[in-house]
Amino acid sequence: MPDPGDELELREGRSLVRVNLWRIFWVSAVVTWLAAGSAGSNPVATWGRLAVIALCCVLVWRGSRRALWALGLFTVFAGAAILVIAFAMKGLDWIDRVVFAIAGGVQVLAFVILVKAPEVRAFMAAQKERYARAT
Repeated sequence: MPDPGDELELREGRSLVRVNLWRIFWVSAVVTWLAAGSAGSNPVATWGRLAVIALCCVLVWRGSRRALWALGLFTVFAGAAILVIAFAMKGLDWIDRVVFAIAGGVQVLAFVILVKAPEVRAFMAAQKERYARAT
């Protein structure tokens, strides 16, 4: 019989993974949408980056730690860039600065939660085992 504590940890891990992956994806989607509207942007590279982030999110949900680190590479640099834009770009209204700063902070914080939370680690291990048994 499974330990109820383990089941609770897996439910908490599932919830943390789901919420934080959605946070990362939606911030990335909004940034992609804004970047696609700017002059001189390459639409293939811009939307391709979002597709890679979406693929990483799916693989993280399936339990891949490598995909988590790849997602972190994209999101931490993107979140840091958003923060730099929020504070360094000339001509931005203060409301836009606040929105950019919060979005960048949320993205970086979501990745840190995915990496550090033991519940997430347990959920990802269970997912990896589940998908390994299915194939």
